[in-house]
Amino acid sequence: MGAVFIELLKSKKAMVAILSVVGMVLSKVFGLNIPTQDLFTMLSPAMAYIVGQGIADNGKERVKEEKKVRLIRK
Repeated sequence: MGAVFIELLKSKKAMVAILSVVGMVLSKVFGLNIPTQDLFTMLSPAMAYIVGQGIADNGKERVKEEKKVRLIRK
């Protein structure tokens, strides 16, 4: 369980998600009274990064698999 959590912390996507949630929670805890609409506006780039990085990671894995297949066929 601990090893899985440590691996998760090495992920840039996970760190961005965690920091985004922490930022939202802290804004509520400290009573900053930031409207929900503004919070979502501030978090939109983080969400876009996570989705975009996920798509890029998927592409990287596909390229790796294609290289393995080419090596096996030779």
